[in-house]
Amino acid sequence: MYRFLFGERISYIVASHIQILCLTPVVFTNAVVPRRLMSSVPGGSGENFLYVVLCGGAFAGGLAYAYRTVSTDHARFVDRVSEIDARPKSDWKPKAWPPKSKSHLWAG
Repeated sequence: MYRFLFGERISYIVASHIQILCLTPVVFTNAVVPRRLMSSVPGGSGENFLYVVLCGGAFAGGLAYAYRTVSTDHARFVDRVSEIDARPKSDWKPKAWPPKSKSHLWAG
């Protein structure tokens, strides 16, 4: 059996006691759940009502903005399409392939 020297044995005993104290859960005989002190009941101060008013106002404003934008953009869209249709149209002709000049190719 391995025999410890006196200083090593003392440090081993102290370390084992510290390990036992750290790893075992602390159990109180009269343990109670601590109460949280609240200034008021939840929602009683009107804070939730303020959030509802602010979020509801932002939502209503967003809906009004979206409706106004879509309705005015529709009229603008119709005007733009009629303007494009009124432009003179030229017949589209494809370019010849392969190109006749080779100047666009990189000379390597």
